[in-house]
Amino acid sequence: MKSTSGLSLLLPLPLLFAGPAWAACPVFPADNVWNTPVTQLPVDARSNAYVASIGATTGLHPDFGSGTWDGGPMGIPYNTVSSNPPKVPVAFDYADESDPGPYPIPASPVLEYGSDHHLLIMNQDDCTLYETWDTRQQSGAWKAGSGAMFNLRSNALRPSGWTSADAAGLPVLPGLARCEDLETGAIHHALRFTAQRTQRKFVWPARHYASSITDPNVPPMGQRFRLKAGFNSSGYSPQTQIILTALKTYGMFLADNGSNWYLSGAPGACWNDEALVSELRTVKGSAFEAVDESSLMVSADSGQVKTTTPALVTLIVSRLGDGSGTVTSLPAGMDCGATCEAHFYPNALVTLTATPTAGSTFYGWGGGCNGMTSPITLTLTGDSVCSATFGATPTSQLADLATGLTQPSSSVGKNQKFNYTVTVKNQGPAPAATIYLTVTLPTRFTLVSTPTGCTYANATVKCPLNTLASGQVKTVTLPVKPTLKGRFSATARTTSTTSDPNVNNNTATLTTAVY
Repeated sequence: MKSTSGLSLLLPLPLLFAGPAWAACPVFPADNVWNTPVTQLPVDARSNAYVASIGATTGLHPDFGSGTWDGGPMGIPYNTVSSNPPKVPVAFDYADESDPGPYPIPASPVLEYGSDHHLLIMNQDDCTLYETWDTRQQSGAWKAGSGAMFNLRSNALRPSGWTSADAAGLPVLPGLARCEDLETGAIHHALRFTAQRTQRKFVWPARHYASSITDPNVPPMGQRFRLKAGFNSSGYSPQTQIILTALKTYGMFLADNGSNWYLSGAPGACWNDEALVSELRTVKGSAFEAVDESSLMVSADSGQVKTTTPALVTLIVSRLGDGSGTVTSLPAGMDCGATCEAHFYPNALVTLTATPTAGSTFYGWGGGCNGMTSPITLTLTGDSVCSATFGATPTSQLADLATGLTQPSSSVGKNQKFNYTVTVKNQGPAPAATIYLTVTLPTRFTLVSTPTGCTYANATVKCPLNTLASGQVKTVTLPVKPTLKGRFSATARTTSTTSDPNVNNNTATLTTAVY
């Protein structure tokens, strides 16, 4: 089978910086073991044996991507629900180790394709994570091999010896590489991976094993590995570098039985499949080491780590230029205009994002932050001063993208095919560059065929439109088929790297009545 921000308060936190957030909820507290850097932890005494068991010459492999495999998206998808969603009972094969529920399963949930059929659901109202394994619907009733519920605001672990949707008894969602991580420029949590042979043993924070092997040289469930600090990742693509940096900083948990060194993630249009597969396979098992994280444990029944109170370091960002914009940080703490200051823990991995206001352009970083693009990620080894330069964009360099969304009729019959037509026009005087169109379809609508050059996952169509000259129009046709009666809304949104002073017309929403 598978935030605390770095503000000026000297909080009793470990050497970690803030838990990642998913929508309105944290993915466990900042002092949770999933969110704790392991760069300073000692190497496990059996590290060499564990690596040899999994494969010292075997390369890392991304078990996720933007394409399809076995008839569905590559990776473990997730669902979000809110507004007091209805819950349904689930019958479990391993009911004695499963949380009985009920579970807020949507009408058409997105499940993992392949053999494991994981179903991940996060309720944004109460920040509860629901996960099931071997999930299927039979005669209208839901069944699964096992199921677990996690309070994302709590450090509580499952009872010792209990499984979850993972063989290690751990949650699945916190260990996934996600497109949301890429948008911040860094992954601020540990990842999960699989191995063919695991020991009949589990180590904290795991709660369960799924093996009959007693060889002590085979890694147990929950064993954490990290990429060696000396591994040179400078020649890799930006996406791969983000993953490798996370593996150096936060490492990865052995969470399930499966193919050796298979790294987990959620499917998404953001992933460059060709680069990830070809580059990660060059990262061999010998580049990793097992770490001993027993020193972090407060209680065997809690994911909380022991705390320290190191002296904080200061980051100052000044805004320069005749334009305007804001600078924010992840972990949170920086949110400023002219001059701002925030405090973080030493060696914090901080991602700064510069966002120009309408009519302004971001021109680059200075001081301790060197680079021309945003976001930028830096490691705060000590006090640092940076600058962000914003310039007023000349009118001749402004674009104005207008997005339109139409349909033949405001009402259609169930299972009746029709087309959404999306138009994007550049109404500004300057060409618009690096244009992306994102169309969010109703979850009960089927996309009959994906337009050439576009990708489709999790009810979202993403299309690179490249460049639009002044006055130029591009049209994208989406053939869809509704599978449920009711009223449903679709939204089309266009973004560009060219400054657009009128963002109000970049988004269009359309409601369809299905009878």
